[in-house]
Amino acid sequence: MKKILSYFKRRSKILFSRLFENNIARFERKKVLKSFKENNEIALIYSIGKVGSATIYNSLKKSEKINFPSFHVHSLQPARIEEQKNYYKSSTRKSIPFHLLQSTAIAEALQTYDGNLYIFTLIREPISRELSSIFQDSFNFTNAKQITKENISAVVKSKIDALIKELPEIEWFSRELKDVFGIDIFEINFDPSIGYSIQVNGNIHFVLIRLEELNSNFDEITKAIFNRNEGIKLMITNESSDKFYHESYLEIRKDICLSEPEINKLIESKFIQKFYPDHISTIIKKWNCPK
Repeated sequence: MKKILSYFKRRSKILFSRLFENNIARFERKKVLKSFKENNEIALIYSIGKVGSATIYNSLKKSEKINFPSFHVHSLQPARIEEQKNYYKSSTRKSIPFHLLQSTAIAEALQTYDGNLYIFTLIREPISRELSSIFQDSFNFTNAKQITKENISAVVKSKIDALIKELPEIEWFSRELKDVFGIDIFEINFDPSIGYSIQVNGNIHFVLIRLEELNSNFDEITKAIFNRNEGIKLMITNESSDKFYHESYLEIRKDICLSEPEINKLIESKFIQKFYPDHISTIIKKWNCPK
């Protein structure tokens, strides 16, 4: 039943945004600008997709310890927002996701905002993230209720091939985090044994978190970034096991593997070398094709 509801919930959201896009955009702009004007503190959960960011957003939003707004977005760079809008409008779904409508308003509000910004950015092992992203965005490729190898395998192959050539994370960090806030994650100190890094520069309080350690670190992270004695409880949400495509994901996941040259290119990337050097053997074992 959960998976059936998951499908129809996704379909109804897409239809709603398709029918009422302009009204939603106007409402969100008004709400966002008002929030930024009236609050001296704002939390932005700002990451590439499928890294666990919804869990942080819901944890902050539902916590009684946070008395200022939180927003969950994947893009804030104006040109990239427009590119994403065009992509979604021309895809099978034919509508712009809510988060991009909100992104447009937040990007506008940031131009004059001088209050404290708490930015939460997450990272995840890239192939796992990309596969999750493909299935999450399956309505961009097919309207089928049942995702099968026949209607998604070509998309999976093309996305994984592109990832091996250059990780999507590299472009995201350059065009988003660096362009918008001047934060170069490859210049920050990051200890993989800890799994997160907090940087403060003026009104920007930035935390980079490795998803694999989120559960064990969230209490400590929220104490540090908000400068409080008590942390915030992590509320796990948006789990793939509740999605309508879960069985298909598990089936297709079994067939994904990388050749030795491909796996070498992946682990030699500056992203893996900086943020996942302690996971290299696990990545090889998980994704290398059997000999």
